[in-house]
Amino acid sequence: TEGAKLTMFGGGSQREPKLSAVADYGADLDNYKWTQDQNEVTITIPLEAGTKAKDLDCKIGVKGVKFGLKGQKPIIEGNWYAPIKVDESTWTYEAGSHEAQLIIVKREKGDKDWWKSAIVGDPEIDVDLIEGSKYLDDSLLKKVKEAKQQQKMEQIRKEQEEAAKEFDALPDGPAAPPQA
Repeated sequence: TEGAKLTMFGGGSQREPKLSAVADYGADLDNYKWTQDQNEVTITIPLEAGTKAKDLDCKIGVKGVKFGLKGQKPIIEGNWYAPIKVDESTWTYEAGSHEAQLIIVKREKGDKDWWKSAIVGDPEIDVDLIEGSKYLDDSLLKKVKEAKQQQKMEQIRKEQEEAAKEFDALPDGPAAPPQA
């Protein structure tokens, strides 16, 4: 059927809903980009030309990751948004591709486990839009996204106004020292 992908899992099958064109399922950050579906998180890390697999250092744990070039500061290091299945997760690098991929299998599979970020502390996506995509068509979802962005901008404007008022209320600098 259109809009559904049939995926085989050990003799059974599961229907995965169509992903919305409006909702963000991941993010494109400075040092990596990531996306997700109900079962996996895929992280793509750009690498310089000439990088060899033996130059890479990757440690994938239940709660976190460390990935980079041996002997250098890691490109990615931190805790996962949620625990993962380490034995089913992996990483790949093909010479000449200029990027490595981490394929991370979520511990809790299904619609209720959308990650807000791949690594805790990194910018978060709006998982409410992903949930909303199950019930709204893309035109309505786009309106919801725009309204949320407008609310966020209004909140930032209010915070800036408050900060400006607090700054204006400060005294004009130190008083002159008393003359002896």
